[in-house]
Amino acid sequence: MAKEILRGLFASMLVVAAGCANGGGGDDDTDGDADSDVDSDSDADTDSDADSDSDSDSDSDTDTDADVDADADADGDADGDPDVCSSDEWSDWVPQGELIEYEYVTRWTPDGIRLVLILLGVPELDRRNMRASRVYRIRYLTQSPEGEIRESTGLASLPEVDAAPPVLAYQHGTTGLADGCEPSTMTQGGIDGSSIVQVLGWMAHNYATVLTDYVGLGTEGPHPYLVMEAEGASAIDGVRALHALAAEVGLTDPSSLTFFAGHSQGGHATLAAHAMVSSYGPEIECLGVVPEAPPGELPTLVDEIIANPTQTGVALVSAISYAYSGAHGIDLGELLLEPWVDDVPVWAESDCLGALVARFPAEPDPAAIFAPGIDGSDFDAALVLNSPRGCADPPIRAQVASADEVIPQAGTDGLHDALCAAGNIVEWVVYPGGHSAPAVDGAHVDAVAWTDGRLAGAEAVDDCPDQ
Repeated sequence: MAKEILRGLFASMLVVAAGCANGGGGDDDTDGDADSDVDSDSDADTDSDADSDSDSDSDSDTDTDADVDADADADGDADGDPDVCSSDEWSDWVPQGELIEYEYVTRWTPDGIRLVLILLGVPELDRRNMRASRVYRIRYLTQSPEGEIRESTGLASLPEVDAAPPVLAYQHGTTGLADGCEPSTMTQGGIDGSSIVQVLGWMAHNYATVLTDYVGLGTEGPHPYLVMEAEGASAIDGVRALHALAAEVGLTDPSSLTFFAGHSQGGHATLAAHAMVSSYGPEIECLGVVPEAPPGELPTLVDEIIANPTQTGVALVSAISYAYSGAHGIDLGELLLEPWVDDVPVWAESDCLGALVARFPAEPDPAAIFAPGIDGSDFDAALVLNSPRGCADPPIRAQVASADEVIPQAGTDGLHDALCAAGNIVEWVVYPGGHSAPAVDGAHVDAVAWTDGRLAGAEAVDDCPDQ
């Protein structure tokens, strides 16, 4: 029973599909003892038994920090790959990431991490000299595409190690657009800050992690849903806040070696960070990104959903319409018909995902919901603008589903073609199953193994055809 609850927790934090997550609800199932896996004592002192073996080395088995050759690339880059392309499009943005406040949440011991890895069905992620990690809620500064300084919240974990740990920034899937839908406040399975389970494999390998909530989820102002630059800035500024947190709490400052990963909306945000990091975060040495089931080609996504409507799909297109009416100044009346044009803003600002989807008919008729502008040039231009298709140097390992019930296959194929055509290094890995398949079970193991390999100097695979 505990295994099913915890595996359900992990999947629910990753799945966009309706009814699988309802945002920051606190009335989740619990078996009564799941929280025994985590040391909830507010005393953050290091447990003398944190290392179950006698090895005093505080690095992970993979020696992730030591194996990266800073001179591996002829131009001085640490990634060891030839430079592919880069953009200075965001170089004039003023860096944010100031840590406003933080709150200690809990401490995951190695034994607690090992137990949950077993319950999740991924015991192979265990490491002999795993260290404990401390988890915090954070609030930090970031910005909107218009240059407005905004606040974001999130979770962060720091391992109790001596050598600088690598960084994994994880971006979450759709939970809703309303306050109360932010994952950092979720408590499921008796675990406060339960969304940290999404990065447990990396915590087991002694990474420092940060999981942004994005702007507007639990902070003042709207959530710019699937607005590329807002998501990318939230992710990159979250990494800066993680470094500031380490200084505040007296733990080892993480390395500049960083990865971005995320599922569904988080896959979109990961590709946004991939495009932006070289110019908006030049101090960050990004060794690669792992978008999981990303909705990258938004025009194709919307066209396919309207042509083959589902309850979840129509709800998501309505949410995009509402978000883009604010972010891009498109009249919502050009995108939604009555009564939807009046109702969707109210629902978007009050409901988390499951409740929002339930507002729509089980068998929706797009012609009765969407106005002609949904096919118009203004909305299409906004969708193109927010489709992260550009080229950037860090390699991409895209993990996608063979039978995704949320992201249409045409959208997935279009993203692959667009990323390759732009000149990116792309490894394209298909996992059997639905929308969550690229982020759970063996896919999660593979993602951690890929980042470990990159730290150890492994060359990125490029599946793109020769251009």
